[in-house]
Amino acid sequence: MIEPSSGEDPGGVNSAGLQSNRSCALLAAGRPEDALLAADACVATRPEWPTARYRRAEALFALRRFRECSEDVALATKLSGDSPDPVLAKRAADCDAALAELAVLDEMETEHVKEKEEEEAKARNAEQEERDRQLAELTAAAEERERDPAVKALFKAETAATCLNVPMYYAAD
Repeated sequence: MIEPSSGEDPGGVNSAGLQSNRSCALLAAGRPEDALLAADACVATRPEWPTARYRRAEALFALRRFRECSEDVALATKLSGDSPDPVLAKRAADCDAALAELAVLDEMETEHVKEKEEEEAKARNAEQEERDRQLAELTAAAEERERDPAVKALFKAETAATCLNVPMYYAAD
């Protein structure tokens, strides 16, 4: 950073101006993260300077951090006083449009997530219904076998063999 020749910088005017220009140059070079750091340094030096807030807003806009950008544009507009700045007004409109678009996208994403959850719930319900149907079929088949006289006789023979500790193939003879 270039230091003023006198060694003094009352109110940080020179430092803030340099950081402001640095932020602008970095943003033009496609380095919005670095531009934000320079703009933050500018704001730290001269927080009441509208240009400092504008530089920060521009970097935030490039980073797609529209809510923060909108806040800085509003503050820069407030700090600029009675003279409305058309550049700030345009950036405020751009932020509003971007925020509106984000709201629509958020709503669409919410709808998509909800639809996906509903589809997954339907699939789980269908799987559970299929398991319940199979269980009912197996239960009905087991009950049918229990009513079969041949199965009853076999069960009775197996029970008797178990009580006598005789292997099953002997009990059947």
